[in-house]
Amino acid sequence: MQKGKFFAVAIVIIFAGCAGGYYPDFIFEVSPEVIGTYDIPPFPWDIYVSGEYVYVANCVHGLRVIDVSNPFAPYEVACLKDGFVPIRITVAGKYAYIVDLSGGLDVIDISDPTNPSYYAPFCIPGFTIDVYCKNKNAYVIANGDFDDDGRRDDGRLYILDISNSQYTFILGQYDFPGRAWRVCVSGKYAYVTNEKEGLTIINVSNPHYPRKVSSFQTDGDAGNIFLQGDYAYVISSFSNLNVIDISNPSQPKRVGHLDMEDTDCFITGIYVSGNYAFLADTSKGLVVIDISTPVFPRYVTSLPLSGRIECVFFQNNMVYVGSTLDMDGDGYEDTGRIYVIDIFQPAF
Repeated sequence: MQKGKFFAVAIVIIFAGCAGGYYPDFIFEVSPEVIGTYDIPPFPWDIYVSGEYVYVANCVHGLRVIDVSNPFAPYEVACLKDGFVPIRITVAGKYAYIVDLSGGLDVIDISDPTNPSYYAPFCIPGFTIDVYCKNKNAYVIANGDFDDDGRRDDGRLYILDISNSQYTFILGQYDFPGRAWRVCVSGKYAYVTNEKEGLTIINVSNPHYPRKVSSFQTDGDAGNIFLQGDYAYVISSFSNLNVIDISNPSQPKRVGHLDMEDTDCFITGIYVSGNYAFLADTSKGLVVIDISTPVFPRYVTSLPLSGRIECVFFQNNMVYVGSTLDMDGDGYEDTGRIYVIDIFQPAF
């Protein structure tokens, strides 16, 4: 076994009749390999993969749609860039919900991915920074001067009704003592990272009156977050992975921790699937962490990638990474790139 590698369980099984049972045919190794790329304008700040398409929030260059049905040869099928500046994106059904740098939430009809259309904008007070959709609601994070003290250092969670995407409206809101960053929702709780409390857990069972249940103070500012099962995986100080047990939302507790500060990392995104956490790291590229034992997360391997890594998404054993590059070496970032990465390779 190579140092720094981890061998996954067999995923291809054959029946051996003469032996009277099932035996592994192939063992697959976690060994990420780039199998396809596609270049776009710079600043792919967020991506979302649905079906055979990668939806890219490409900042001033709009929404890009990349066909990855053949992961070895991805290609662009659509671009929508008039009137909005997407920085975060999520997809629910036939709509993409986009956080707009110029303010608010944009709803894009992607029922035909090759011909996305600007469906409906929704103005939200403050500077919108993140969105998460669940069932008929959208949860939007915004920062601004909500307490009228002259400083734009207050965070707010908005809960929106999106049951009719053409007539979106605010159901309720919750204010934080400082700026908020990211939101995920599971069951009747919203999990929000913010600069004052770390991770704040909010009961949203009544979207008109969301209320705080508890909080957990991380070491350093909490940023990106991903939920899986009874755990919240939270990045703090852009270099630490915190595994927080949220099985009892009123009493969250950290059960695992991986400090990568001494490796000069800067983590800009996280996606968790099964036994692995995939981290977008501006200095190391793609980093893979084994979380099969949540109390002991451990480094598995990394894949160096060109450019400044912006975001990461996982689907069907493929990882998709967005980065921004300075291709001509003049000191200015001029190109964006979407990487398609195969995670598992046969070990023999």
